[in-house]
Amino acid sequence: MNAIRLRKEYQPEDVIITDVFVGPSPEGVPGLIPPKWEKRGNDLWIARATIKKLMAELSISESELFDLVITDITFLYGDDAVDPRPSWNLSTSHISHSMARVSVRRGSPKPSEPPVLRANPHQPFKILQAADLHYSTLEGKCRDPVPLAPGEHCKADSRTNAFFERILDDEKPDLVAFTGDQIGTGTPRDLPDPETALFKVLNPVIKRKKPYIFIEGNHDDESVMTREQIMNLVSEMPYSLASPGPENVDGFGNYVVSVLAPKNDHVAISLYALDSHAYSRDSSVSGYDYIHESQFEFLFNKSHELREASEAYTHIHLGMAFLHIPPAETLDTAIPRLGAYLEPSTASPINPGTSKMLASIGVSVVAFGHDHANDFCGYSAKDVNLNSVLSPMIPKAPRTPIWLCYGGGSGLGGYGGYGGYIRRMRVFEVNPNVGMIKSWKRLEAGNINERIDEQVLVENGQLVKSYSEDLSLE
Repeated sequence: MNAIRLRKEYQPEDVIITDVFVGPSPEGVPGLIPPKWEKRGNDLWIARATIKKLMAELSISESELFDLVITDITFLYGDDAVDPRPSWNLSTSHISHSMARVSVRRGSPKPSEPPVLRANPHQPFKILQAADLHYSTLEGKCRDPVPLAPGEHCKADSRTNAFFERILDDEKPDLVAFTGDQIGTGTPRDLPDPETALFKVLNPVIKRKKPYIFIEGNHDDESVMTREQIMNLVSEMPYSLASPGPENVDGFGNYVVSVLAPKNDHVAISLYALDSHAYSRDSSVSGYDYIHESQFEFLFNKSHELREASEAYTHIHLGMAFLHIPPAETLDTAIPRLGAYLEPSTASPINPGTSKMLASIGVSVVAFGHDHANDFCGYSAKDVNLNSVLSPMIPKAPRTPIWLCYGGGSGLGGYGGYGGYIRRMRVFEVNPNVGMIKSWKRLEAGNINERIDEQVLVENGQLVKSYSEDLSLE
């Protein structure tokens, strides 16, 4: 987070940084021009020169110069730190007596164009959900690891990262959905620098050039970065489809991503991202927050904006939504489902009608996380604790069913337990060509090559009751 940026206004006699070195001695280390190194303590060295001198020695113009010199410096922390941003270079050495490493950028920032998602006429569109990764600034401590070899020192981030990268390579998704609590463990001292942790989260997808959506959970902002700052940073990263969303809508991270038809701009799949916030803002209600009125207005308006483009799609338009805190219908322990319901749902007891609203705009499947040891998809056909007064955006008619799917906790930095819970990730296969959505889970240990609880959720655009009739079999 601690950055030093080159100011935009300068004069020919201004002195700017040309090179940075970390180590006992920079003797023999080349620079942009033959450097005169200055020691700044703790094995940190810099070389500087005037703009006038640099232009003369390099025989270049001012604009060319500022593509070469150092224009931003920041510090990241830990042996496993990475910097996936273009034009940035992270030192391999630590500043002495610390875990800090210097990362520098040469040239002006190069904004990344958001990738355009398109359906493939020959194969389904695959989405990998990464729920509750819980990375730390440093290596992180494993919580409830399964399995754990005798004498093993389990480093949470490296083990989570190995799992994440294996599933990315096995499943080869078209999109990754980060559904909250990517960083933070519930202990703020584990997250003194959130930027370091965020870069570790995003590095596996960026280096594989995978587009991704990103929403926040209740832990992501538990340190020194606000929810707004986190969403702004993530939205500027390569291959990101995330957005802070409109200023007049509650929270940060309310947006819609469209998967377009193969050869035109008709919408084949609509993906709604919603900020489910963190803790209740109502002093009379304990626990976690819920979706607010301005977000319902946002959903209503965006779905109407997209209606013409989605109705023009010549196959079967499909809709999904992603959030962090589960909807209130997961409080129903008898909900028909496939998968594990091992811990009580921590959904807010207040139900503003989120599932009802999403179903009304064509969403068939809602994906979320938060409760790590739950990984079921529940067939929700009835409301739970529904508010007596609903948003005017929500239809008064009885709602259509909707699938509510937990991702299952993915990261070793978050809790597990519950009888030996193995971390997992959920995959969705969305095929608008035939109106089908399938899903399954992949495990971090044990049956690592198997698809767990594979099921068809939607077929020919209609929900399928693909759940277990016997809930005692969980």
